[in-house]
Amino acid sequence: MEPDLDTLSAIANVDRQATLLVRERDKQLLLVPAAEEECRAARGARDAAKEVFEASRDEERRLNREVHAFTGRKAAAERALDLGTGSAAAAIRQLDQCTAAIDDLETQLLELLEDQDELGETLAAAERALGQCEARLTEVGASSDARLEELEGQLAALDAEREVHLAQLPVEEQKRYRLVIDHKGSAFTRIDGGACKRCYTVLGPQRELEVKRGRVITCPRCARWIVPG
Repeated sequence: MEPDLDTLSAIANVDRQATLLVRERDKQLLLVPAAEEECRAARGARDAAKEVFEASRDEERRLNREVHAFTGRKAAAERALDLGTGSAAAAIRQLDQCTAAIDDLETQLLELLEDQDELGETLAAAERALGQCEARLTEVGASSDARLEELEGQLAALDAEREVHLAQLPVEEQKRYRLVIDHKGSAFTRIDGGACKRCYTVLGPQRELEVKRGRVITCPRCARWIVPG
């Protein structure tokens, strides 16, 4: 017994709706991994900025230790001169060396602190960017989960509707539908410009006319049912 064209068209319509929903579901499934990747990138940028900032702080502490050490040596040289102990020439040389070293170190510290202001701003910006990414991830996760649940419900409803329509087909045609679906992903096609829209085989105006008249025909090449456009 030949299948009814209206029934085939109804199944084709269900399949089209399901295809659109599956595509949306696939896109939804990519949203959370994409947001997670953004978070990983933001976290990496934050960690890199933090490492550079901490290295600058370590350098600041090292320079301060050197300033403290030279300040102590300078004070010792000043005491030696005040007390007249030891070689005055050696004390003066030490005093001059320590003063020059302290001046150089303080210049380095000043430049370092100026750089640190910029590094601190970079780190703060990276922290803000990470916080925004994490907030987006939470938001995307919640909305995506809700939408996925909704899509799964809609797909389940379409599956049930499809089964109702399939039950109206002869058993052999039901088997044929499932076989074509398994092998080609779609059991239906349309005529577009005189050709099969799926495999592009030229079908000619006669087949298009037969479809319009309600006759059930298949594409001779891809074996899909041809339904009205």
